[in-house]
Amino acid sequence: MRNGRSSGNIRKVDGSEDGGMNENPAAPTSGNPRLGNPSLGSGRNWRLRTLAVAAVVGAALTLAACSSSSNAPSGSGSSTTSAGSSSGASGGGSKSTTIDIKNFAFSPSTTTVSPGATVTVVNQDQVTHTLTSTKGSFNTGDIAPGQSKTFTAPNTAGNYPYICSIHQYMTGTLTVS
Repeated sequence: MRNGRSSGNIRKVDGSEDGGMNENPAAPTSGNPRLGNPSLGSGRNWRLRTLAVAAVVGAALTLAACSSSSNAPSGSGSSTTSAGSSSGASGGGSKSTTIDIKNFAFSPSTTTVSPGATVTVVNQDQVTHTLTSTKGSFNTGDIAPGQSKTFTAPNTAGNYPYICSIHQYMTGTLTVS
């Protein structure tokens, strides 16, 4: 107190004035990372951790959405089986062939079959996929990880581009000849 006026400072028992702020750097703060709470780190580190957590949560939600699509199976002769071992073969005129899905790609990406041939699609990835004709000629519907489905190739000769309707960057072509 100076000149009979209060300076807004707090008078301590020993007669000295305190500026009203806790000047002990080791004293706990309000928990705000910008105030330097050592348990949360600096404001910048706190923001980086928050951003990292948001990215992980976003990635988890994206993967969950990829594995829970609800495409109904359609197409001719589609069925599901458990995938044991499979042989990825391109059947030049054979009555059946296998297309593998692994690492978000169809293998082989171009397959030649006879009209009406049986095509087996094996999902070796950890997420659900489809094999869907862009012309509407065939669609396996959802193929769960470790499962397979079959469909009958069209009876009309031609090229039939297909995609995974969940991951549309996955493409291939079924050639009927």
